[in-house]
Amino acid sequence: MKCMQTSIFKDLKQTLSENGYHHNGDKWGAAIGLFFDIAAFVYEENDVPREWNYRPGAFGNTIDTDSYNHEWLNSLNADQRLSIGNYLYRLTNILEKNGLSY
Repeated sequence: MKCMQTSIFKDLKQTLSENGYHHNGDKWGAAIGLFFDIAAFVYEENDVPREWNYRPGAFGNTIDTDSYNHEWLNSLNADQRLSIGNYLYRLTNILEKNGLSY
């Protein structure tokens, strides 16, 4: 797995913060929402890593163009999205193990 560029990681931290990761305490909601947004992109571009357990919904894979995250995610390349997705996969697992999921 490639290391995430420092600037991309800073953008990710900012995006998580804007999604409420720090402000309202809903770390799980902010992380899993962004994870699903990025998984939809990765699904269109690559094989989604099996461990992500991502499956498109009943109406197929949908990239939410109205999502707050869409503009930023659309500006990234496929490798960057995959790296961020892997990071978010690990983060959501940590949050779940710490009882922060719902």
